[in-house]
Amino acid sequence: MHNRVLQNIFSAYSGYLSKTAQPLKNLKAISSIQECRTKSMGSSYYRCKHNHVTEQHHSCRHRSCPLCSGRKQLQWVDQQRRKLFDTEHFHVVFTIPHEYLPLWQYK
Repeated sequence: MHNRVLQNIFSAYSGYLSKTAQPLKNLKAISSIQECRTKSMGSSYYRCKHNHVTEQHHSCRHRSCPLCSGRKQLQWVDQQRRKLFDTEHFHVVFTIPHEYLPLWQYK
């Protein structure tokens, strides 16, 4: 998936999104993703020894941004896969009363 797909979707539907009620955290995430690596975030300019200048736009660094955290997400998924058993299995999550928590130290 191209990294800017989500950014393009938010930009294309910005009129619709502005009319819907969203929690503040969603609005901040949408705004950050829309503006990530654009001129509105600011830019840095780099010059090489041959006098070529390149412009690099700043990142938003939002944890939900695929441009900023995509690599970290892939690294996390790889770490989780390495922890899995090399066999067919399934994962079960359950809760127990707090009174029984000391028993789990004796796995």
